[in-house]
Amino acid sequence: MEGVAHIAQRRGAINLGGLDFQSIRLVYLCAELGCLSAAARACNISLSAASHRLTNLEKAFKTRLFRRDNLGLRLTDAGMLFCSHARTILLTMYSAEQQLIALSGAHE
Repeated sequence: MEGVAHIAQRRGAINLGGLDFQSIRLVYLCAELGCLSAAARACNISLSAASHRLTNLEKAFKTRLFRRDNLGLRLTDAGMLFCSHARTILLTMYSAEQQLIALSGAHE
């Protein structure tokens, strides 16, 4: 864990543009579903809030994550990179949740 400490301490020095778990999940679902409104529904947030989150991330990273057209959303190269990391984060969080649930059940 010692090697990760410097990353955790840098959090305040990095402008992540509102990057949080909900935004990571939203971007991943946009990529999977190809539709912002469907991703917003899956995240249980309004379309306006979803659009705002996506716009803020793209501004913070100074790059587009999606191409928007009449066919929906399509990942850019930056979006593909982001979604690769998002998938890892989501799988890691799911695994941690499952392990913690199992551990708490073992101690009851």
